[in-house]
Amino acid sequence: MYQHAGSADFSGDDFDEAYVLMERGLLSRTVGVHVIVPMLNVQFPSVAEDTPFRLTDDVSIVKLTRTMQIARMTPALLLDPTTIGHASHAFRLATDVANTHRGEAYSRAWEYLHERQRLLDALFALLRLRFPVDTGYAQILLAADGWAPGWFLGLPQMDVDGVADRVPAQLRLDVPHDLDNLHSARTKAPRMEILERMRQDAGVVVTASGLEMALSRTAGSIVQSPVEDRLLDAVVGMEALLGDGSGEITYKVSVRAAAVYAYAGRNSLAGVENVTAYDVFGAYRKVYDRRSKIAHGVTLSKRDKRPIALNGETCDPLALAEDLLRIVIEACIANPELMESGTVERKLLDGLES
Repeated sequence: MYQHAGSADFSGDDFDEAYVLMERGLLSRTVGVHVIVPMLNVQFPSVAEDTPFRLTDDVSIVKLTRTMQIARMTPALLLDPTTIGHASHAFRLATDVANTHRGEAYSRAWEYLHERQRLLDALFALLRLRFPVDTGYAQILLAADGWAPGWFLGLPQMDVDGVADRVPAQLRLDVPHDLDNLHSARTKAPRMEILERMRQDAGVVVTASGLEMALSRTAGSIVQSPVEDRLLDAVVGMEALLGDGSGEITYKVSVRAAAVYAYAGRNSLAGVENVTAYDVFGAYRKVYDRRSKIAHGVTLSKRDKRPIALNGETCDPLALAEDLLRIVIEACIANPELMESGTVERKLLDGLES
């Protein structure tokens, strides 16, 4: 395939470069693909086009090039305003995929992305956790790494798709109208320390499936999913961190969540001050009762929808569940051993003996 931009000049050097890339794409049985996911409404001034910031072996933060921005403007995606937004940087996931017949590489790359979707959601949740900002993603770009499916002189060599359910509700109408505005973002990430902290955190997350699951389950809170779905997500996320797959899950997770809350040195929850671990234990069991009814298809009664008592005050059960999950996530990132079976109970018993 040969395509070129109207202003692109043709030269022998262009032909030689394109031929080598296309030859690799035709003859290589395995090729590299970059999955590029633009971050809405946040930018990292310290990350330039030629200096990506590596989070893990296969995940980096990169600055979007003009070619990538052009790819984001594909006409099909502009039919839905939720699939485009201001972004200057992106998460980049690198992988090698099979390429035994024409068109297989990008197909395999989309399969790879499906397998890593939870990690992707976890990375955005991690960003929101460490640097409070309304961010998410609306597009995914696939870029050939060191090869080409055809000759695209001056045009993007990328496959693009839109994602509507990962866009923060307040950003859905924040649509740029021209290429020059695509890269603008009103919120900037401060100092290099944020990136270094994210690198440390990401190293823990990729080795702990429970953390990856719990972080990914916080996505519903930014896209304003139904309350019932968000409550389920928050409790499932807690189970991923502190559950053990055995019986009496309500009691066990409630005790462990309360213990981790105390271990983290917290004394406030969902806007209520002077909350003890025992307060958390009792309140979270009530959250669990509502979660169980939702999971079994039972319509919540007016009584079920009432606020939960917490240290003499009232608290929204969803706010309690999501705030407690954030506290436990932070504690588990700092102390991954808390997710190991028996660790929380051992710390409780050690505390009684001290």
